[in-house]
Amino acid sequence: MQWLSNLKVAYKLVLLCLIAAIGMAVMGVASYRALQESKEDMDAMETKNVKSLYYVGNCRHAMRYMQGMMLIATSANDPKRVKDVTDKYFTGHKELEDNLEAFSKVVEENPHLKESYDAVKKDWEGYKAALDQAMLLAGQGQ
Repeated sequence: MQWLSNLKVAYKLVLLCLIAAIGMAVMGVASYRALQESKEDMDAMETKNVKSLYYVGNCRHAMRYMQGMMLIATSANDPKRVKDVTDKYFTGHKELEDNLEAFSKVVEENPHLKESYDAVKKDWEGYKAALDQAMLLAGQGQ
């Protein structure tokens, strides 16, 4: 370490600045990489997780709407009212199917959601058949 003692003060200051610049460059590159990784994670979260929650929430809303219309149809005595409610029921039905289809596109990008989606889709098919049958019977006055 004798060579450091033999250097002039000006060279020692230049060496100190050089070491500081190298350290700042390393920290800058590491920070930039961390920010890029964070940005990619945020983009993935927005495009996958938030969208899937949006579509699932819309499906839930449409399901509740359909259930409400089915209950009104089963308690209505006026055939015109039953037809009006049935039309509204199928509007909710279409909204749910559209959102389920959009959710399936998110699932294609996220294979880890596929198993859950398949189970939900299977349950929906059974539930849809029961609701449609109830609406048919309500339309027939039964």
